[in-house]
Amino acid sequence: MNRFLHLSIFWFALYFYGASHAVAIGVARHDSPNDSTTVPEEKALSLSKLSMTPDSLVQYGIRQMDSRKYVLAQEAFEEAVKLDALNCEAHCRLCQMEIVQGKNLEKAEEYCLKAIHISPKNADYYYWLGAVYGLQALNGELIDALAVASRLRDAFQKALKINPKHANARFAMAQYYLQAPPYAGGSIKEARRLALEAMPFDELTARRILASVYRVEKKPAAAEDEYRRAVESDRKNVEVLNEFAVFYINEKRYNEAIECYERALALDTTNMFVLQGLGDVFALQNRYDEASAMYQKSLSILPRHTSALMGLARLNERQKNKPEAIKYYTLAAKCDPKSKLGKEALRRLREIKREKL
Repeated sequence: MNRFLHLSIFWFALYFYGASHAVAIGVARHDSPNDSTTVPEEKALSLSKLSMTPDSLVQYGIRQMDSRKYVLAQEAFEEAVKLDALNCEAHCRLCQMEIVQGKNLEKAEEYCLKAIHISPKNADYYYWLGAVYGLQALNGELIDALAVASRLRDAFQKALKINPKHANARFAMAQYYLQAPPYAGGSIKEARRLALEAMPFDELTARRILASVYRVEKKPAAAEDEYRRAVESDRKNVEVLNEFAVFYINEKRYNEAIECYERALALDTTNMFVLQGLGDVFALQNRYDEASAMYQKSLSILPRHTSALMGLARLNERQKNKPEAIKYYTLAAKCDPKSKLGKEALRRLREIKREKL
């Protein structure tokens, strides 16, 4: 089950803050209850003193999410739940806050299960539950890999059953089929079926899935063609540009990866995942100052962005600056100690200490 447990976070972060949905992922923007109430743009500490309905608080929180003001967003959703314990949207958004801020995946799961209990026919909530299980598997928090596989599959399949046009769930289900081994339900054929099935009503998602299929089949030319078609179908989609960049990185075509990231940043200047990705490419090209600048920009948006902290740690280690490397490894380990990156940071700290002896 090693292949399953080591899925790339690129897939299971599920694009929280991209153009059409997450990891990206801002956080995935799924359909929310309409509320025309105007909410004052007050500081977080004054929220509890304002006379706002739970739905108004949720809408306020969503706007803060879109602006990457996660502390303000979290307080708004928490206040909404205090006023209305049955506000399913607030529970789901709190799940997303736990994920994007690298906090507590157990709490994220709890919030999502509450949302599902209140509203069992909402495809988004099952999608996010699957995302939580995927991240738990990635971090090694769930020992029984087959159980993880079953939970993931069930969550995404339920989302698709409720809404066959749910793009996020369809893409996530396809990634599961492509990454899981056959005895856990993995199937390239099923992933391709999901793509072809979606082509009449969602070309973008269909082509993203086909690109993933071709990558698994080691057909880079075909994968590149599908990514180009996906970009053509939606030129303002940051998410697909991010995927295209990762494809080019894997092919060691770094200048083309940079071009994709720069196009993405032109559309979304505060996307911390794109900034971090661009930093990674610069680091691969030994462009250390530019890499450091991108990582720092990413951290200015999300200080707990573990991947950016690890990028800075590795960068400083390559430049023989051990004090700075230790600083960033320590921050990464403190931010997300249970994650794969957090564990790597702890391991490197131990190794550096041994080297000093």
